Amino acid sequence: MMERYPVYRGDSHCCYVRTLPDFLEVTGPQEERHYFWLGGEGVEYSGPLTRLYWEEPHTPPPWPRVTLEERVRLVAERHGDRLRGRRVMADFSGGKDSAASLAILSRLSEELGFKLTAVYVHMPYLEPSRNLDVAEREAEKLGVDLLVVEADRKRVLYYLSREGLPRRGRRWCTYLKTRALRGAKKKLAPDYEAKAERMVEAGKRMKRLSEMLRKDTFLEGPTINVVYDLELTDVAAIAGRAGLVHPDYLDGVPRVSCKYCPYRSLYELEAQRSEVEDEALVEEVAYRQWRLYYSARVSWEEYWSRHLWRFPPTLAAIIAGAEPTGRDRVSLEEARELFSSIWRNPRFYGASKP
Repeated sequence: MMERYPVYRGDSHCCYVRTLPDFLEVTGPQEERHYFWLGGEGVEYSGPLTRLYWEEPHTPPPWPRVTLEERVRLVAERHGDRLRGRRVMADFSGGKDSAASLAILSRLSEELGFKLTAVYVHMPYLEPSRNLDVAEREAEKLGVDLLVVEADRKRVLYYLSREGLPRRGRRWCTYLKTRALRGAKKKLAPDYEAKAERMVEAGKRMKRLSEMLRKDTFLEGPTINVVYDLELTDVAAIAGRAGLVHPDYLDGVPRVSCKYCPYRSLYELEAQRSEVEDEALVEEVAYRQWRLYYSARVSWEEYWSRHLWRFPPTLAAIIAGAEPTGRDRVSLEEARELFSSIWRNPRFYGASKP
């Protein structure tokens, strides 16, 4: 489940929005509404939400609290002696968290004199090429060397043929990206690898990163993480003021990922404008996957239009039975405005409007 995004009307904070697998959730001061996503709009849903959809999210403060300068100063004070003259490899996707992390590390490298290299892993067939273009522009803007690696194409085709599209519980793409990242790490031989994961994004991350918070540190063995304790509003402001805003965010897409990531919501899949290199191949893979495992439970049209490849077959059949129950509606463009408002608010881009 994704964390809530604050929504702004002009310069005022008004509510929060987040995606769930098939829903858009809008939380205001007095009420919370869920919109079942159907094609180009969300239709109000007032029925009970199953455990599949529900997880109490962290609610970030409406305004940023930590600046780039404050974070650079704090990390330098605590770990300057250990970082000075070292080699640091930063995992980089071009999304808000990795962009904020790279902006902080870039400034730190200038002050402490360590060698900084960003590494971007491209996933062929599943990821829009625009993500790579954005990562290259952002790294160039910061003056950071960028190493681009790609998940093995033959292996990706093999897994597409054998497993079908990645789905929840069988996300084989993660293994291939990690494999490519390990190859880059072997080539660069860094003293530290910089991660850009934040505690409040998910329960598993909270558990894993809480030890760093307990120790009040940004270094844990060979790993450095300068954003793990920040709020969404903090990383948005750091990335925005540095001019590092992925165009997907301005389109109202709340996360940067592969187009066919199984953790994308129906709204995100509808809002995504970019295409992958071979859309026909993806649909062919999905059709074969449907015919083998899903055809006895749902029709092909429902399977493909509602992106039920994201779920195991039994669960996909349950989800397919959900229907909207209310009359209130939210259009695709209205939803885009909700998610993009943070990137258009002057408090988040300052003098460097994206």
